[in-house]
Amino acid sequence: MPDINEQLHSLLAPYFGQMCRAGDSTCFVFDRASLEQWQLDMLLENNLQMVAPKITDESGSGWSEKVIPFALLGIGEDLEADEITEFDSQCDGVLFIDITNESVETAKILICTEPTSAELNVFKESFSEMSLEVI
Repeated sequence: MPDINEQLHSLLAPYFGQMCRAGDSTCFVFDRASLEQWQLDMLLENNLQMVAPKITDESGSGWSEKVIPFALLGIGEDLEADEITEFDSQCDGVLFIDITNESVETAKILICTEPTSAELNVFKESFSEMSLEVI
C-alpha cells in the first residue's frame, strides 16, 4: 500500500497546475513537492507569515510533513499558471491538508485566510468532502 504522501500526490495530481472549483470558490492547485525553494519562500512570505512557524513548533516535525499546502483559494481566474506559482498574487487563503491522522480520506482540509494570522481554520472536515472540479 502506498504511503500517505504517495496517496495524496496521486489524488491531487490530476489537478496540479489547474484552476479548479472547490465548492463556491475557485482555487489553484499546486504540487508543493515540486516547488523550488524561492517559490516556497514566496509562499511563506506572502501568504503564511505567521502560520508556518506555529505549525512547526506545535507538530515538532515541521509543517511540510504533516500539514501540506496544496492550493491558493480565490485566485484570479485570468492569471496564467507561471504567474500564480510566483506566489505574489493576492488570494483569499491557502488550503492545507492535515495528514497527522495518517489517512488521506479522513484528513481535514484547513485554510489560512490571513498571512498575519497564526490560525488555521477547518475548511472541510475531511478530504472526502472536498470536491475539486477543473474549470
